[in-house]
Amino acid sequence: MRKLLVISALGCGVLALVSGGSLAQTKDTIIIAVPGTPQGVDVDRQSGPQTWTMAAQVIESGAEWKPTTYPYAPTPGADPTKIPGFTYPDFRAQQMVPSIVENCDLDADSKTAVYHLRKGVKSAVGNEFTAKDVLWKVERAHELKAIGTFMQNAANAPDPKQWQEVDDHTVRISSDKPMPLICKILTNLYWYWYDSTEAKKHSTPDDPWATKWASTSLVAFGPYVIRSWEAGNRVVMDANPNYWQGPPKIKRIIYQVVPESASRLALLKEGKVDLIEGVSPDEAVSLAAASNVRHQSSARARPDRQGYLSRAGRHLGRRNAQRLSGLCGIQQLHI
Repeated sequence: MRKLLVISALGCGVLALVSGGSLAQTKDTIIIAVPGTPQGVDVDRQSGPQTWTMAAQVIESGAEWKPTTYPYAPTPGADPTKIPGFTYPDFRAQQMVPSIVENCDLDADSKTAVYHLRKGVKSAVGNEFTAKDVLWKVERAHELKAIGTFMQNAANAPDPKQWQEVDDHTVRISSDKPMPLICKILTNLYWYWYDSTEAKKHSTPDDPWATKWASTSLVAFGPYVIRSWEAGNRVVMDANPNYWQGPPKIKRIIYQVVPESASRLALLKEGKVDLIEGVSPDEAVSLAAASNVRHQSSARARPDRQGYLSRAGRHLGRRNAQRLSGLCGIQQLHI
């Protein structure tokens, strides 16, 4: 009988259940049942549970928090320590692991920082991540005056004039005020990096920052890329063959809309989907005694001190990982 793994973030009512075992060895497509399609995955302007879970597959953060063992006591029916390979971001130590930004140098007075970008990082369409993508993002956030504006203000780096391209893979940020968050903020999903070369192809006089395109067709530097988006029906993502950590073993993710939570639970039990989102805590607890279900809750998962949306869990082994946020269940499938 196939074993199922349940993972939830109860703090904000987001819960996911996912098939465990040798999933990566038995199939190259995952079907995820979701309550609905979000407005989009442009995290500068859009927010919500499905925005977060889908955007996290497409966007790659600059850095991640260093993983550690789960530091909290398990809740009834939920013990993350039983999941092979499960780790938790070490918010307390405030140590980071480089991702597509290899290093962030911050001066002693915190008024000058330098981002050293990883070379060879490419989007699914083959464009390399460079300083131009960083500066485009800063200008875009400044002009749209939405979530990105808030984030850049929080980092004390809101003005595009503060950002300078040193070379293709080096960016200097300067400020007359200290910028204590300018490196830490690299762990945040909302400190996004899009493929600006591709985005500019979809800009128009009425939409110079390609917001319509970014909502449902965004191309970035994460492990997956959106192939189709049918509002109210499903979203299909394919693996990024150029992904900097190596091509994902799971080649396709299908987000299938199933509005009723009871129907999503039934589909999971029947083996017709691999993962479901948007299940209530009571429904999750009701599955704890089921013989074919392994239940894992991240109810104790917490955002870091700045409220960043950082990943909080991994399972299925190296690159066979679903990374859950400490806030509202953001996940990333590096399969």
